[in-house]
Parts: sequence; C-alpha cells; structure tokens
Amino acid sequence: MNNKYDIIFIGLGLSNGLIALSLYKTNLKILIIEERKEINSNHIWSFFKFNDFNNKNNDIKKIIYIQWNKYIIKFPNNVYNFKNGYFCIKSNIFFNYLFKKLKNNLLLNTKVKSYNKNYVKLNNGIILYCNLIIDGSGYYPNLNELIGLQLFLGQEFIFKKPHNLIYPIVMDSTIYQKKSFNFIYILPLSKFKLLIEDTHYINNKILKLNLLRKNIFKYIKKNNWFIKKIIREEYGIIPIKLKNNKNKLFKNIILNGLRGGLYNVTTGYSINISLKLFNNILKTNNINFKKLLNEFNKLSKKIYKKQKFYILLNAIFFLFIKPNKRYKLIKSFYNLPQSLINRFYFKEINFLDIIKIIKLKPQFSYFKILCFIINYYFI
Repeated sequence: MNNKYDIIFIGLGLSNGLIALSLYKTNLKILIIEERKEINSNHIWSFFKFNDFNNKNNDIKKIIYIQWNKYIIKFPNNVYNFKNGYFCIKSNIFFNYLFKKLKNNLLLNTKVKSYNKNYVKLNNGIILYCNLIIDGSGYYPNLNELIGLQLFLGQEFIFKKPHNLIYPIVMDSTIYQKKSFNFIYILPLSKFKLLIEDTHYINNKILKLNLLRKNIFKYIKKNNWFIKKIIREEYGIIPIKLKNNKNKLFKNIILNGLRGGLYNVTTGYSINISLKLFNNILKTNNINFKKLLNEFNKLSKKIYKKQKFYILLNAIFFLFIKPNKRYKLIKSFYNLPQSLINRFYFKEINFLDIIKIIKLKPQFSYFKILCFIINYYFI
C-alpha cells in the first residue's frame, strides 16, 4: 500500500464498484477501502434499459445476470406489457468480477476514521493522501430532511414445480391495498426460481418484517406455487425526497449514490445513473481526477434540474393524498401512453407530459400544495 493516490473510494457498493471498474484500465492510481472482511453480499439490482445503455461493453456483459425484453405491470382488470429491456445484476457475480480486476487496488477489513479534502485517516492511524475522495459508504438519514419511505422485503424461492413466469412483474397491485400503496415485485430467475418482494410506500411508520413475509406467502398460495426451499432474504428502505435541497458542486470529495442525491428520487433506482457515469467515463479521453470530478458535477447538475418536478410529485403523493387513495393515482398514471411512462422513468418528460400527469386529478387541495411550495421552496 502506497500513501499517495489519485482517487480513494470509501465503501465498495454497486455505484463505487462501477466507477472503479471504469477506471481499472487507466493510469490512475486508485484505492478502494472496504470495512467488510470479505465481499459476500447477496443482493439483486435491477434496472430499465435506457437510451445510451451499452450492453455490448465486455465488463457490463460479464456482470449482467439476466436480461428480458419485456416487463409487466398489473392492476385489477388491467395488465400492461412494456416492450423495453429490463436487466438484473447479482451482487456476488458483480463483486467476484470486480475482485479479479481490482484485487490489487482493494483494501478489505479496513475502517476509515475520518477524511478531509486530500487525505483519508484509517482506524489504525495510517494517513493516505489523494487528489479525490469518492464516498459511497451509504445513506445516512438526516432527521431534518423531509422524506417518504419505500420499504421492501424480498425472498428468493425454489419451487417444487415450474412457476411458468417468463417476464418480470415490476408491479403487481392486484393485492389488497391497506393503509398505503403497496405491490408485489417478481423476477423469474430460472424455471423453478423466483425473487418475490413485498414493497410499501409509507410515510414514517416502519412495518414489521413478519407482515411482509406473510404478504409474500399469501401471494404464493394465491398462485398455487409450492415452496421447495427459501434461498435467501433481503430487506431495505429507500428514502424518497419530498424537498429539493440546494445543489452543491462536488470539490475534493464526492458523495456517491443516495448520499449525494445521485439516484432517481421517485423510483429509488440508482443503477441507471451509475451506468451513465460508467459510460461517460469510458468515452472521456485521457481521464484524470479533474475530468472525473467534472463528470460527476455535470450529471449531478443535470439530475438536480430534472428532479424538481419529480420531487413535487413525491410531496403530493406522500403529504396531500390519503394513504388509501394513493393506489388510484398510480393506477391512473399507468393508463397514460407507454412512451410517456418510459420517459418518466428516465427523467426525459417534456412540458406536454407534465400537463398530462397533472390532469390525472387525484383528490387533493391545490391551495395546500401552493402553501407547501411557497413554504419549502421560497421561504
């Protein structure tokens, strides 16, 4: 280990891993510091195909676990088939591939005590100097921040008989809607294997995990699937922004992923943004830490501009619509043209799209929304 680097990554999550992967063929001296003793996480990350996604890149081909050319949204009396690419990456495949490429740049079982501008201090007292720090160590809740929550619990099953699903069901809202909007999410991983998640959009009260497990088992029973084995379970809470914080340019320290606002504020999907950075870095000639910093700031500025309307929609959804009415708004949204919905996912909506979304007319008070906008955006 040297004590001087171009870039030091703190934390080896998906986003930091992708950025590091885009740099391993360059002359930059990079170091990834990870506090875990070994990288053995077992998660699945999914994403929609976007316009400039390059799935012919060899690194990307190696880490994609499964891809489909269609996904499904279900509501009572309505089934929507979206003819668009949908992909998933399995964490153990991703990290194994990353380790092969970057094992000489990886420092495991090491905790960071502190960092500031151009140095990182480790718990053992060693100080490492660098030109740029990329902190992807995870999201830390801010008690003063106004947020909603997307809570999910997923279980991976092997069934005794084929489940007969071919395409992902990204949202199945045919289940009973209780106190808030919730749905079942399904990935068909093989002929006998499914990942099933129960997802809830809630304001603050954290649901008991046993309730989510029961919901999944009810769904399995309803579909006459017979469990042979439960392989694993994953649980997560994604913050949904209800207020657009002032955009700040990154300088010597980049907050990557959720901490830096580099994610889709409505859906919670962040991998699309990481992959865009990955593509942009590969296209940049003679990449150095200054050019990398510039790419992060360009994308951050772009996201900040585009997400204003989305955050207002989040605020309306969580603050002005009663939990038992949220389902109706989502159902109305999916009656819009599929091309508009695709643009919505990728933050490419235009003025006419905004008009169509506003015309959905959910039950809320425009006066209260105006007061909210004045209070949080202008005062």
